[in-house]
Amino acid sequence: MNVSIYRNLHNGLISIKSASSGLVLGHAKSVDIVGADFVVNEGGRQRVLKDKQKNVHAYVKGLLLNTSGFKPYKGRSIGPAYGAILPSHKDIVISYNPYKAPHFVIKGTSDKVSKASLCTVSCDGIIAGFGIE
Repeated sequence: MNVSIYRNLHNGLISIKSASSGLVLGHAKSVDIVGADFVVNEGGRQRVLKDKQKNVHAYVKGLLLNTSGFKPYKGRSIGPAYGAILPSHKDIVISYNPYKAPHFVIKGTSDKVSKASLCTVSCDGIIAGFGIE
């Protein structure tokens, strides 16, 4: 299932949104994505810079592989889990800060990240990716 995921500003979990319907399916502590694209809506980023107030404008989209701690929203479901959490020893940590760069970066650098073969997004703010571009 193709999804878009982002960190929910109200409950601190990762929101999982269906790419086809646009509906939020639920929330999870962590989400594994295959063929991840890292997307930043520049208009939303500019609002953050102007208003100094967070809004959802950056997300990861791709094929849902697995979740941890999934809680359905309004009775919706995501279907069965398809894989396992990625091994941390192969991961590169990815971050996003709208005040520092207009895109996702390898943490501690200014190297742009636009895609990853696999990634895990956790509610603690850690994005771990493998096979990044």
